[in-house]
Amino acid sequence: MLESVQTKPMALKSPPAVFSPTADLVLLNKQFKGVKPSEVMSFTVMNARNPVVFTNFRPLAIAFLHLVTRPLPDIPVIWVDHGFNTPETYRHIERVVDRLGLNLHVYSPKMSAAHYTAVYGEIPKVDTPEHDRFSEIVKLEPFSRAMRELQPDVWLNGIRHDQNSHRKELDVFTFGSHKTIRVAPMFHLTELDVEEYIYDRGLPDNHDYYDPTKGEEHRECGIVANLVAYIICVIRVRKPLCSSICLDFIYAHCFSARLGGEYSLQLGVRIYLNGEPKAPNKFAQCRTAERMFRITDT
Repeated sequence: MLESVQTKPMALKSPPAVFSPTADLVLLNKQFKGVKPSEVMSFTVMNARNPVVFTNFRPLAIAFLHLVTRPLPDIPVIWVDHGFNTPETYRHIERVVDRLGLNLHVYSPKMSAAHYTAVYGEIPKVDTPEHDRFSEIVKLEPFSRAMRELQPDVWLNGIRHDQNSHRKELDVFTFGSHKTIRVAPMFHLTELDVEEYIYDRGLPDNHDYYDPTKGEEHRECGIVANLVAYIICVIRVRKPLCSSICLDFIYAHCFSARLGGEYSLQLGVRIYLNGEPKAPNKFAQCRTAERMFRITDT
């Protein structure tokens, strides 16, 4: 008589995590080159175990926060409040939290802005040992504390390739600190793309922002405070849709001393109902040193 043989059930191995310290990011970036931000988000939602968002509520950050929190409304949003923000930035944050229903996690330095100023004086100049210490106190330590406490596998951020030369060399998926994968769904967009995203959805933006860890020269003032370009002429191409609605495709030929010459720019599209549009002003307002202009009606 044959004895029955009892065998152990075979242990099934879990598939390797997509977002791990050993992930093949070269392959991922090839697969997602030119893919829409919404598709990057769908992939991230399906594969991330514990994603978080990091934001400083700088200008245009509202677009990234809106994109990320639509599929992940409860995602932890990390904000390091270094205490040196402009009053308008604090008011802007209140508006955004209310508008998007953010699950905001505020991390502050162990030394407040008033405490730091009393002990060390004013914000030190960049590229000095004193500024390195300042950055560690007001930004890096709180951020590291947040990452240790929340232990994410994915860190979503809003960087883009056109922001500076360093970021141009990055990609949608990169290895981040604390054994995370950084995912930048908007990496391949331009500033104009993001401006249009905000405009199309009527989202509130921040026009008075200051990052003390990057120096005074990185402060971005309000639109009206910085008139830097003259419009030489405005070209309007009209396309009627029906008897009461028409579209105006507006172009401008501009001269800017700051930008070093003349530029032809598409400013956008306007919709008009039952009437002629108002004449544009003969000045363009430039919010940043990038080539993004707006026309205001008289």
